Amino acid sequence: MKGDIVPTPNTSLRAAREATASRIPDECMSRSELADEVNRYLFEATGKRYDLDRHQIARYERGEVRWPGAAYRAGFRAVLGAKSDSELGFIPRRQAPAPSRSVGADEQPAGWHPSDVVATAEEMTSQDVTLSRRKAMISAAAVVGAALTEPLQGWLVPQHVRLTGTAAISGAELVVLC
Repeated sequence: MKGDIVPTPNTSLRAAREATASRIPDECMSRSELADEVNRYLFEATGKRYDLDRHQIARYERGEVRWPGAAYRAGFRAVLGAKSDSELGFIPRRQAPAPSRSVGADEQPAGWHPSDVVATAEEMTSQDVTLSRRKAMISAAAVVGAALTEPLQGWLVPQHVRLTGTAAISGAELVVLC
């Protein structure tokens, strides 16, 4: 994290993961296994593919992200057998309290101190907007592919489409030549 803001680790999520059995005998569930199980659960529940990975789970456990998206929270609850988000140590984003008194010209209202604004912005932008490597590679391949095929369009168009206008050879003569 930037500056002097140190996130509080989410020990509840880590403890729940480590209390869950792995596919490997006598081992606790790894971050990768948890990510796979949450992605599988969400696909079965919604029909939509999710890209949760071990790195994102590490960010949750370090406390960098305190309130994952609703789908991920539901997946964690289902896979880890939790009844609530708070049982897994997830804390909703803090709301800036409304000022209860008038604020002087040289004072800043609660929640609007520069460090509070930066912390809130970092938290909001880090949650569920991280671009997965797979999506990034697919997007890059599409852009590069389009750029590479444009110069070849003349060669890719079938010959009969490029022959427009009047021809010196009739259709019957063309059939004989082919």
